[in-house]
Amino acid sequence: MRCGMASSSRAPCGWMWKTRTLPPASAVKAAPRMGFFLVSQVLTGYDDLDPLIAGRIAQALVARQPTMAASLANLSKLAAVPANRESAEALLAAARQINEADAALALVAAWFKGTVGHGQDAVLITYKDALMYRPASDGLIVPTYCGNGPLWWTAAIPDASASIYGPRSAA
Repeated sequence: MRCGMASSSRAPCGWMWKTRTLPPASAVKAAPRMGFFLVSQVLTGYDDLDPLIAGRIAQALVARQPTMAASLANLSKLAAVPANRESAEALLAAARQINEADAALALVAAWFKGTVGHGQDAVLITYKDALMYRPASDGLIVPTYCGNGPLWWTAAIPDASASIYGPRSAA
């Protein structure tokens, strides 16, 4: 078993984890996979979503709130209408009309945060592939480790008068 993936509440690496079992994929029957995937693409604005992550998000949403299966099915039906696929705003407006906006926003939050739920009850779906990291991916790495070394924040503040071009020559 990998660290944190133990079947008991105590993981082999010594970390304390609340373990939660997601229902099997068959529990998400009411929200067909392709419909959920299309809804996810429209609402997030990303066409290159990972189908495996989509399945895990759908499972976790339904596990957290069983009525979510019907909500996801309703959102899938809305996404089948071409006018609703034009933008996230169009699909969200259609979802509001049938009182499914909360479900749509929960889906978006899950994709961007990589978790379903809040606080101690949150279920981690993905960390490094959470969509919140994409807008800054050209300049920032996903913070999976400390890039500047341990306790980097305790180092002295750089001299403000120092040249940005490096040390001065001894001329």
